[in-house]
Amino acid sequence: MPQLILILVYITYWPSVLLISMVLFRIKPRHHIRQIILSTLLLTQTSILLQTYKAEFLLAFIQPICLMTCIFFFYKLKIIHSFIVAVVTFGFNLVIESAFNLFLANFNYIEFVKIYQNDYAIQGLILTLINCGVALLLQKLRLGFSFISSHPLNSKSSLYPKKIIIMVLTGCVLLAFTSLSIYFFEKFVIVCVTLTFFILIGVMNFLYEKELTD
Repeated sequence: MPQLILILVYITYWPSVLLISMVLFRIKPRHHIRQIILSTLLLTQTSILLQTYKAEFLLAFIQPICLMTCIFFFYKLKIIHSFIVAVVTFGFNLVIESAFNLFLANFNYIEFVKIYQNDYAIQGLILTLINCGVALLLQKLRLGFSFISSHPLNSKSSLYPKKIIIMVLTGCVLLAFTSLSIYFFEKFVIVCVTLTFFILIGVMNFLYEKELTD
């Protein structure tokens, strides 16, 4: 993919990722325009550098870490909250992209992996539209988790059982291994994505329970 198109894809994709992450956790985007711009520039530059230097196999490892770092420093969330937001948001995008790629490949696994190994603008466009659509739907239906706040004084108890911490860390590992498997362990791509999906379900279930109890 030409670099100009790649830049345009990322410069539109990352704001949609930040938008859905904020809406899902009841953080008002209009109060964080500067943070969105700074995060978008940093995430876009990181993504472009990785692909420019042929390090695509690190994308699903570096990008979530970069997203978590932006959330932690720019939105002033606690470290565990930053991890949760990054894993949930990036995990959601990974599962949706995988389902879309499988559809493009007509459910042919070999073609599915080939599509993943190549850059296509269509995936970025579809993910951007889905992120924005889901964010608007969540906002309209007033759905989301309110126990996470961008203001440290408003953040509720951050005591989490070991189970959820292990699940979040496992999600980070799975995201990283998914990226590596696409290029080096092709047979395990769908396994990693499936496990990521179940981790995502587990984390969301915990968030729902915590929302009810807080």
